[in-house]
Amino acid sequence: MALEILTYLTRRPEAQDTLDGILQWWWVAEPPRHRHPREVRAAMVELVASGFVLATRGRDRQERYRLNPARLGAARALVGARPPRDH
Repeated sequence: MALEILTYLTRRPEAQDTLDGILQWWWVAEPPRHRHPREVRAAMVELVASGFVLATRGRDRQERYRLNPARLGAARALVGARPPRDH
């Protein structure tokens, strides 16, 4: 699941959301009924620990996750993604 989330982020490096938002809307290709919050949370913890993802708390005290821009190149290399082309 961590690799799937990282793949999403390499394609959308500006994406940012809370764990609830990740579960509800994006980042994981499986339908919502097949997403397990514990697995997604564990994947986010792994990605934060590896430095690929940054976690910050907003004024509402919810943690928000986003790609660490300093690790974008390494993330793309890991998932085999190419940078998006300009149109």
